[in-house]
Amino acid sequence: MGEFDWTSFIENLWDRENAQGKKGIEGKGGFRGGKYYLYTTPNGDTDIGPGFDLSKQTPAFRERAKKGFTRKELDALIQDRLQNERYWFNQRIAKEGGNPSALTNNVFAGLLALSAYNPRI
Repeated sequence: MGEFDWTSFIENLWDRENAQGKKGIEGKGGFRGGKYYLYTTPNGDTDIGPGFDLSKQTPAFRERAKKGFTRKELDALIQDRLQNERYWFNQRIAKEGGNPSALTNNVFAGLLALSAYNPRI
């Protein structure tokens, strides 16, 4: 697998999960005063930023979310969390008899997209 394009992946995640907030318009998608705060999604969930579902977060994250996050902080957090999934992907692929080193960037992006909805993220 070549170098993964984290910037594009994260931009697409924002587009799918919080396109209004991505635009940085005051009062849209939880954006206020240069930071992202909790907001209610169209399906009734409470999220922050690019789709962090509050109900799936740790108590420490929930407390921190009350103070708001910058876009830079949220982007770094999603990248860090999803980069940690590589280890899990590689283990699972090997367990099923596959070759983790044969994983293409497109397949990796698909796995990450699925992971973004997993309660472990």
